[in-house]
Amino acid sequence: MPISVSCPSCGKAYIVKDEARGVRFLCKECGAVTHVSAAAATLPAVRETRRPERGREYAFDRVHGPAGALQIVTAFSLIVCVLAAIVIPIVLALGNGRIQPEAVVRLVVQLVWCVVVVIVCSVILYGASRMKRLESYRWAMTAAAVSTVPCLTPCFVLNIGFGVWALIVLSDPDVKAAFAQQARDDRRTTPASTAS
Repeated sequence: MPISVSCPSCGKAYIVKDEARGVRFLCKECGAVTHVSAAAATLPAVRETRRPERGREYAFDRVHGPAGALQIVTAFSLIVCVLAAIVIPIVLALGNGRIQPEAVVRLVVQLVWCVVVVIVCSVILYGASRMKRLESYRWAMTAAAVSTVPCLTPCFVLNIGFGVWALIVLSDPDVKAAFAQQARDDRRTTPASTAS
């Protein structure tokens, strides 16, 4: 049991182990020698109080908003990107009949950007769908973190806000516990594969 001791000179309070009875030490505040009496009173044991978990319904309610918002904004970004990939070449082809070299470079850069956006949007959509069902904490965190990177999607301003919201929700200990519980339940209900 811990023992409470005070410096006789400055009054600085210390909590020392029970084995320190009869030991002398220097006070860190004033440097005076402080003695732990053999008859020093031990502190009462402190009971650890734990906040009860709020459960899976609470976690579902918490992740529903940011996951849904990420899905909607990212789906819109994906549609804009695909339309841009289709419309830009058509506009360039229908121009004055001759395609300028700088237009070709711009077209290639935009198509590469569209491919990157499609990959990023796919990651965000997949992670947000897993988040909504409490299926994978790693994918949920990945989707939230990727959505906070500026300029990766056409609607990046909204994605950043919803990504930060998702990160805040995912840092809630009760939400983390619900993801862990869901993973344990999934492992229990998945039948073991048998070799044929």
